[in-house]
Amino acid sequence: MSKVGDAVLRVLQTPEWAHMDTVAYGECELLDVIASEAGFPSMHPLNRHKRILDALGRDPRFEKFKFRCWLGNREGLARGYRKKVTV
Repeated sequence: MSKVGDAVLRVLQTPEWAHMDTVAYGECELLDVIASEAGFPSMHPLNRHKRILDALGRDPRFEKFKFRCWLGNREGLARGYRKKVTV
């Protein structure tokens, strides 16, 4: 369990973000809120977002998915994470 994973779960339980069930590349406002909740130091936003997504990739409570999006001037795949459903 990581402090980033704990921060994501806390943020997604707040009323403002309760409608979200995923954290993905490009969701800048959500990723910035998670970074401040996790206590990240000041750094470039893209580096901060990458660190959050990398940490979620190592956390067993989240599963990875990919989706198509426009990256700059071309179409590509971006990654996102959703909470694993336990049965």
